Amino acid sequence: MTTTDNSTRLETLGRERLNAVYQRDEWAARVAQIDAEILALTEPGDTIDVGGEPAYIVTAGAHRWDEKKAREVLPDTLVQMLTVTETKLDRKLAQAKLPPDLYRQACVEGKPQIRAAK
Repeated sequence: MTTTDNSTRLETLGRERLNAVYQRDEWAARVAQIDAEILALTEPGDTIDVGGEPAYIVTAGAHRWDEKKAREVLPDTLVQMLTVTETKLDRKLAQAKLPPDLYRQACVEGKPQIRAAK
């Protein structure tokens, strides 16, 4: 290929890529709209059937350790027990030492998700 051929091909590929990225962004926005509507109409554990078969399941958001929240909800004695440095609570130590219900109180719940059922 000559330099001119490369330039022409690269310009074509550049245009195709711009178009593909634009379409991807439009589709991603549409999927986000659909997901928001699905989540407004369902609860975690619900399934969505397509053609009589389960296609999606709505799951609860993941519980993630939140040190700021833990400092708000845990008694000072537990905060001291979980402190590994003067400023940081240890998530793994908290998970190992705290009862599950108390650990979950120190977590923030993530956004529900829609996953493939299969």
